[in-house]
Amino acid sequence: MVGCCTQFLRPPLFISGGGELQMADAWFGLLISALQLYFDFSGYSDMAIGLGMMMGFRFAENFNQPYIAQSITEFWQRWHMTLADFLRDYVYMPLVRKRLVGMLVGLVITMVLSGLWHGPSFAFIFWGLFFGIAMVVERKLGIATKVNTPYNFWRNARCMFVLASCMPLFFTGNLPHALQVYQALIGLNGIGSLDLYWFGTSAMTMTFTLIALLWIVIAGGINIRYYAGTGQDQYFMQHVGGFSALLLWVGFLLTLTRLAANSFSPFLYFQF
Repeated sequence: MVGCCTQFLRPPLFISGGGELQMADAWFGLLISALQLYFDFSGYSDMAIGLGMMMGFRFAENFNQPYIAQSITEFWQRWHMTLADFLRDYVYMPLVRKRLVGMLVGLVITMVLSGLWHGPSFAFIFWGLFFGIAMVVERKLGIATKVNTPYNFWRNARCMFVLASCMPLFFTGNLPHALQVYQALIGLNGIGSLDLYWFGTSAMTMTFTLIALLWIVIAGGINIRYYAGTGQDQYFMQHVGGFSALLLWVGFLLTLTRLAANSFSPFLYFQF
């Protein structure tokens, strides 16, 4: 149910390359596209976990509140964790253990390969290279954090700004289009307005987006998670009270109405 809500009530992808964006809608579109990517991917990951539990299978969780990360290093400990674990175990560790390269060089190579995993284009290569260099810089400066590092809003804001700096490469998948987005982000196409987004989005989607933004801001301090892992203490509904369950059912019913009204919407991450 949670996966359905996050998947089908998510905002539409706003930055995908092409067209002339201006500064206001470029920055807002970058934010909304980041939410869309997270809701799309985490939504069907949660759906897979839930469906697996119904059939007696236990799948690993794939996300751990990635947008409250306080460094790029911590972000990759929270985002797409199954891919990160695979790259660590089968790419990074063999390189380092066999002393083929140093730890920092191995880290950069691993992140470049993560970019190639997403797509065979220079945009994804530079996207992975950006992450690798950022993680090396964090280690050199001693600002890399871990999942259990106490939350600090300003560290989180710094991490999100660095993350946003490379996401046009990911959302467009094309260097010329990414450069157009960067041009808009620094205001070379004018200031602009948010009319392109406000008038093209339903009230339900906008409400869900604003609630999601508010939750991301306060989630770091609250740090509440509803696990779907193994063990009785991690049973999801055991930690959901009556009011939360009511909200969950309301969201699920809204999801069904949107599914009935809209046409087919494929999973964004299926293209990778």
